[in-house]
Amino acid sequence: METKFVFLGTGCSNALPNLRHVIQKEANCSVCESAVRDMDSKNRRGTPSLWVQTPNDEEGLLVDCGKSFYDSVCRVLSQKAHEETKFRISSVLLTHDHMDAVGGFDNLREVQLTNQPINDWTIQSPTPIYCTDETFSYLRKVYGYMFRDEGCGRVVGNLIHKTIPCSISRITIDNIPIHLLPVLHGGSYVSLGFAFGENGSFCYLSDVNNIPTETMDYLKTLSIKVLVIDALRIEVKNYSHFSLKESLQIIKELNPTRALITGMCCEMDHETVNESLRGHDPPTELAFDGMEINISI
Repeated sequence: METKFVFLGTGCSNALPNLRHVIQKEANCSVCESAVRDMDSKNRRGTPSLWVQTPNDEEGLLVDCGKSFYDSVCRVLSQKAHEETKFRISSVLLTHDHMDAVGGFDNLREVQLTNQPINDWTIQSPTPIYCTDETFSYLRKVYGYMFRDEGCGRVVGNLIHKTIPCSISRITIDNIPIHLLPVLHGGSYVSLGFAFGENGSFCYLSDVNNIPTETMDYLKTLSIKVLVIDALRIEVKNYSHFSLKESLQIIKELNPTRALITGMCCEMDHETVNESLRGHDPPTELAFDGMEINISI
């Protein structure tokens, strides 16, 4: 099944440019400066998010809806919608409950309304939100007004929760087979990675600093064509994210056809780091907001 993957965000949890570097000019951060000057700069990065669309579909699956979702729709998806096809969210799939994954939930109601005639302000059809019970317990506290079945007095969205397990397993969303991949995202905190397709051809590990042995063994049974993996900084280790150095070791071990890095902070200039990765085996580069990958899964 030919499938399009569009990166809506490829930055760290703060997104880029970093506001501190925007305000404190003495920081002299060339990456953030380029992101401020040029809206199309590949150093301008939203919080990690992915849009998955199958052929002939006017709808697609949204992976994570973080705090820069609004900006991602304005910068990335609205342009693609005008150029190619309508933008409709059929379902939402969540990795975890941090704000870089769920901070944009309020804006889903505006996107839901695009399924209605322009003068109709009633959201007719619910959008399923696939996430673990742990993630949903947070969503219902913060965004209870977006879910019709949560008993809030004022409901402005029309979302419904669909439980997925926090364990190695396989589910199907919108006719897409998806392998669930529990990884660690700081201490014992579990985030989910996803491998799309029967054989896990497109693997997405956006928030991870440690891959448990069981998950790593399972990953090695998949036929990964494209591996997307988290890397916050170049060499410095972080409590909840891999460094580029660590991610390159994982890439070497899993040996995909191609690897892409996501979740980068402003230590990583797009052109500079990509130049340093030239000739890497397997081929590896930094992803960027708006990047499209079309593969058969």
